[in-house]
Amino acid sequence: MNRSIFSLLVIFTLMGGEVSTLAEAPRPNFVIIFVDDLGYNDLGCYGSPLIKTPRIDQLAAEGTKFTSFYAQNVCGPSRAAIMTGSYPIRVAEPGNRKNGHTIPHPREITLAETLKAAGYTTGCIGKWHLAGVGAGKHGRGTGPYPVELMPNAQGFDYFFGTPAHNGFTRQHDPGRWKTELYRNAELLQQDVDPDDLTRLQTDEAINFIRRSKGEPFFCYLAYSMVHVVLGASDEFKGKSPRGLYGDAVMEIDDGVGRIVDTLKQLDLDDNTVIVLTSDNGPWVDARLREHGGNAYPLRGYKMNAWEGGPRVPGIVRWPGHIPAGRVTGELCTTMDLYATFASLGGATMPADRSLDSLDMADFWLGRADRSPRDTYFFYSYTFLQAVRQGPWKLIVPRPNAPRWTSWYAHTIDDVENYELYNVDHDISELHNVATDHPDVVSQLKALYESTRNELGDYDRVGAGARFFGADPPAPGARRHFAAGGNPKEMINTRLSTGTGAVDFKYSTALEHEQGVTRRDPSDVIRVGDQYYVWYTKVTKGAGVWGYPSGYSGDVYYATSPDGHRFTEQGLAVGKGDAEAWDAHGVFTPNILRWKNKYFLYYTGVPRPFNADTLTAIGVAVADSPDGPWRKVDQNPVLKADADHPEAFDSMRVDDAVLIVRDNKVWLYYKGRCAQHGAAGPGQTQMGVAMADSPVGPFRRSQSNPLHRGHEVLVWPQGYGVGSMATSAGPRQIYYAFDGVQFSPRNKVIHPPAAPGLYRADNFNGNVLSDIPQWGVSMHNRAGDIYLDRFDIHYSGRNAAAKGH
Repeated sequence: MNRSIFSLLVIFTLMGGEVSTLAEAPRPNFVIIFVDDLGYNDLGCYGSPLIKTPRIDQLAAEGTKFTSFYAQNVCGPSRAAIMTGSYPIRVAEPGNRKNGHTIPHPREITLAETLKAAGYTTGCIGKWHLAGVGAGKHGRGTGPYPVELMPNAQGFDYFFGTPAHNGFTRQHDPGRWKTELYRNAELLQQDVDPDDLTRLQTDEAINFIRRSKGEPFFCYLAYSMVHVVLGASDEFKGKSPRGLYGDAVMEIDDGVGRIVDTLKQLDLDDNTVIVLTSDNGPWVDARLREHGGNAYPLRGYKMNAWEGGPRVPGIVRWPGHIPAGRVTGELCTTMDLYATFASLGGATMPADRSLDSLDMADFWLGRADRSPRDTYFFYSYTFLQAVRQGPWKLIVPRPNAPRWTSWYAHTIDDVENYELYNVDHDISELHNVATDHPDVVSQLKALYESTRNELGDYDRVGAGARFFGADPPAPGARRHFAAGGNPKEMINTRLSTGTGAVDFKYSTALEHEQGVTRRDPSDVIRVGDQYYVWYTKVTKGAGVWGYPSGYSGDVYYATSPDGHRFTEQGLAVGKGDAEAWDAHGVFTPNILRWKNKYFLYYTGVPRPFNADTLTAIGVAVADSPDGPWRKVDQNPVLKADADHPEAFDSMRVDDAVLIVRDNKVWLYYKGRCAQHGAAGPGQTQMGVAMADSPVGPFRRSQSNPLHRGHEVLVWPQGYGVGSMATSAGPRQIYYAFDGVQFSPRNKVIHPPAAPGLYRADNFNGNVLSDIPQWGVSMHNRAGDIYLDRFDIHYSGRNAAAKGH
């Protein structure tokens, strides 16, 4: 294997080896500017059409810009890699554990310790995130933190910053997360305002440089932005067309300029190496929406192993030494900063351990045409998902949401077979060429296996992994892991490319009840330790059969501790009074949580169905999912458009599904036209109406109808909206980036009847989530009506061929 990592590891085991100083170059200062969650496309010099970054663009023009620069794919591991010069799975952690966010053992030797031993003054400014989550004495995010794991004990003379990240929500919410601010061991603020973070961190970096100007220094500036919770100073707020995210990037750009200006004022610019990069790709999550970045044209994003996860902007500048204006596709990683800085700074590398860091000095300085690195291994947590060598990247088969990938399992999609991409020519990973290059696939499979043996994998302890605790696991032993959350709750799909088929598998959720002829379920939500589902309950009896579907029912609800077997709890919403708009029946319920109240939407029927019966949608509200429910005064909140007989929804509106987008309530519904009479599935179309409040008034979209389909499911998906037409016309998933213009994507195999999805967004404070992996549907077996749980499976090939 040309220039493979394992031949290089032999060199970098460094049995007492000292990396030589480059005699003809001065001993430089080092500044690392480590941005958080910055996407590949979020800088002007990397193609951003919306975010202006003139000072960073100038940095790139005066140095070398890498187009194949790799970090790790998530925050903590990425910081461990840059500090230890090692893949995080190799790094020793307290108690011989492997944490989701790596916690380097105190006996790990950091880059700061190595440079400090060589006479450098060292400063850590910004986000640390290598000491765990803290004891939480004053709430989530707060300390105290183990002193031996903090920067001052890991080689830094000075620390000003946050021990952990600054949250996981769109808005600053101290009740859910506090961001503590420290100076060395002193707690300065228990919850710093995110608007202040970038300015404070830039100021502190400049002050550290000024104090250290008389001796070589290493300044590690790890900005907290643009990780949520986003913030920007008043000077930058509202300045970017990219919103608050763009404002935050612009303030970082200004901070970079201020640091360069300071170096020039102190006559240090020509003797300082600046590296600017990101810890991982952008955090793209439906709950964050526009508060996440952009990895275009890369596929994927933070926490997964497509290129958009670990491939990041990478700029290296040293005036007069590193060639200016050079753009290179040669590989370089954040791990390589360790050996390169040691080489340039005359430092002694650790002699008692193997590192994955490679000395880039000759390549950076233009003495070599090629980078010494031609391999990179794509880990998610401890799960090896892909290997790259030269231009070739092999993706290995993996399941959806693998439970051994900690809490971010939901970002990992399935790969059924080995996939091969030439990422030099196919940077977006769209063209799988595995069948065209079996020899390359075979070679990379061997590299994959040797990597598993050396570094380890989710189920295997690597021979080269470090352990400093008592009773370390033996190389090759089976690794034990703790599942992070319930991986069946969410799944990241391939809606963006539309390559997979969708298949459903069923198991009984609520047994048949004698005399019950229909159960139309709502979406499923979880509140506390219980899953909830609401459903129409229709029973046989005199006078209840109008329309053949038997919609003279009431709405009942059931709960489950695990989402598998449900137990009916009783009546939720019943029929209205004799003259009411919902006097004959209430059916097809759905649920929305809004500002700590629960809103149950349902369809009401005033009398038995006939050719001119109009239906409407109403809502009841409660403080608890168990009720009691009160029908609101504004009912019905959406009526059939009887004034326009030609309209698609002039006769019926029903099956409301509610989501929140852009701080508005979007009510998706089925409509039927009066000109079509009672014709059902073949004539049903979907529409949407929006309101500022869950009780309206709702305004229909001018884009209605959105698309044809019966039993339409709707859910938030990425920045857009997914929908599933399940029992009429083409059975497939549709997707709308703007929520209204739907286009067909994934095919659907074995769709559920009268289904409701598990909707995480409905119980988690109205934040949006990716498509869930399961739901509940009505099922008719030999005349018996059950509620069945269905599980959704995404496949790279037609699921019908699997023999279901």
